[in-house]
This record gives sequence, C-alpha cells and structure tokens, in this order.
Amino acid sequence: MPPIDFVQHHGPAATYIRKQDWSGTPLGMPEAWPPTLRTVLSAVIGSAFPTCLFWGDDSIAFFNDVALAAKGLPLEAIGCRLEACLPDLWQVLGPAVMEASAGETRFYEDLQITLRRRGYPEPTWWTFSVTQSATRAVTSVLLS
Repeated sequence: MPPIDFVQHHGPAATYIRKQDWSGTPLGMPEAWPPTLRTVLSAVIGSAFPTCLFWGDDSIAFFNDVALAAKGLPLEAIGCRLEACLPDLWQVLGPAVMEASAGETRFYEDLQITLRRRGYPEPTWWTFSVTQSATRAVTSVLLS
C-alpha cells in the first residue's frame, strides 16, 4: 500500500488514516483522491481545534484527535459513511448535506445534537458549515 504522505501529522487519527486500507471504500486508494480532499484533510487532521470533514456523496467521515475526544467518538468513526456510523448526527446533518448537493451553503452555530456515546444519549453542541467543493463533492467541515 503506497504511503499517505499528505497526512504528515502524528497522533491516533493520522496514524489510523495512514494504516487504513482504503481500497474497499467509496474513496478508493488515497493516491487517486482529489487534491482538494488531500489538502482539506491534512488541515483537518493537523488542527488544534476539534475539526471534522465529511466528504463526497457518501459523507465519508474524518475527525481529528481533538474532535474524537471532544465528541467521545471511536477511531473507527474515521472513514465510515456518516449515515451508517453516526445515525444520530446524520438525522440532523442529512438535510444540510442534501442542500449542499444542490449548491446551497449552510452555517449552523451551537446546534444541539444528542449522540449515543459512552453507552447512553448525551447532548452535544456543534458549529458547522456545509458547502460544495470545486469538484462538486459535498464537503462539510464541522467545528465543535
């Protein structure tokens, strides 16, 4: 498997991304990922702020270490389809992602979303923007 050289950061999220076999995912092999995804993902993983990225029509999830800890999410949430791995979050974000698919940009501040984590439902608060990238892939960067 070729190295993922565009994720230069250290920590569990970066290590997980580098070691993951992406060939069986909707994204395919990292060397074929669009430059936009590579650039944004590198910034997300390197951020000291809790940051997430949901990429493409399948809303493939990427979280940095700070976001994983702040939201109480497992490493395995990285690379999954948002709808499948975090259905509580998808219920709220799904409509915004669909609007972004139609070219609409949305911004939400301090939106309360109840997530099941640590074995029980807990309220969490999210500030995020959903937009479409230059490649017309839906790109949602969330900042908590």
